[in-house]
Amino acid sequence: MRKICVLLAALILLGVVIATDAIAQAAPPGDKTATYNFQQRAVVELKGVQREIVRLAQAMPQEKYTWRPGEGVRSVSEVYLHMAAANFGLTALTGATPYPGFKFQGFEKSTTDKA
Repeated sequence: MRKICVLLAALILLGVVIATDAIAQAAPPGDKTATYNFQQRAVVELKGVQREIVRLAQAMPQEKYTWRPGEGVRSVSEVYLHMAAANFGLTALTGATPYPGFKFQGFEKSTTDKA
């Protein structure tokens, strides 16, 4: 399952890179507006998704964070932390500096605390 999630994230990132390149090539030489608009729209979309995930996490009671649907399946807190780590990973792939002290290894099991 983890390999599938990593592959899916990589494919999405590849699609964004290819689409950005295609838009840049379609624009007149020296015109960075098309690329900028695409990147700006992608940031708006990602922020919207982030807002919804945070609202969902805030609405869920603390006692549900350790719930898991079955043996060997991520708990609710592990899913939220997994998504956060994936977002850190995607931004790191684009060349952004990772959050100081952030460690991908073991992050999704680092806490079950809602705060």
